[in-house]
Amino acid sequence: MHTDSDLSDLPDWQKETVRLARNVIMQAGTNKYIEIPTKWQINEYRIMEKFCSTISSEKIQINLYESIRVRGAFRKFKNGVSRLNVENAWYKYYEDELKKIALEWCAANKIDFDE
Repeated sequence: MHTDSDLSDLPDWQKETVRLARNVIMQAGTNKYIEIPTKWQINEYRIMEKFCSTISSEKIQINLYESIRVRGAFRKFKNGVSRLNVENAWYKYYEDELKKIALEWCAANKIDFDE
């Protein structure tokens, strides 16, 4: 393991980050740190799918569903929400879903969370 003297070439703001990263690496497998959910566990595709069902306009809803049922779904969905002028609703929904996942994860891991 490298020492603090190995950090001498780094700017001050970066030294603490490197120290923290080294601590995490050293503690790996000790249960001191809890792994956060992966993108596969979050399942962004499912979030997009659920968002489609919240749209009141049947035409927009169908268009968005079609965009996620093809190759390149994430890009096509992003383009669709922009083109169909539901981008603000999408980002609000997405943020709320990620917050819900984070709160559930905190509760499952007995971690206090203040909003």
